[in-house]
Amino acid sequence: MNVRFRHDRLMKGLVTSRRGAVAAEFALVTPILLTLLMGGFEYGFMAYSMSAMQFGANVVARDIAVNNLSRAEAENRLVAYLPSWMSDDVDMSLTESNPTDPRLNSVTIEVEVPSTSATPIAMVSRLYPWTISASANVRQELPYVD
Repeated sequence: MNVRFRHDRLMKGLVTSRRGAVAAEFALVTPILLTLLMGGFEYGFMAYSMSAMQFGANVVARDIAVNNLSRAEAENRLVAYLPSWMSDDVDMSLTESNPTDPRLNSVTIEVEVPSTSATPIAMVSRLYPWTISASANVRQELPYVD
């Protein structure tokens, strides 16, 4: 009889006890919060990388259109505008619509980077890889003639 009474008291104490509830809730919520936090940082890095790619493509296309940059130097100049974590996996294509006639020529630069290279964290982008791209199109300017 005494054993049964102790057992009932112990079970009642476990059911109504709040000891360890905070630790259990913390253990359940922490992975979700860390995933959201790291996902937010990854999104920020992706947005920054995309902005840097677009800016670099615009500047390089403009420099080629005004004859301040050669085609051979274009990729090195573009990589200089990109963050250090993504400068290795850049695919750049440069096309000119009519290079022999500057009045009709249009310079187009397209830049592509795998999503895993666009962020130093690469948490979500490793699960669902895609390609980030940017492009710029500028008409060639004629040299100034007095």
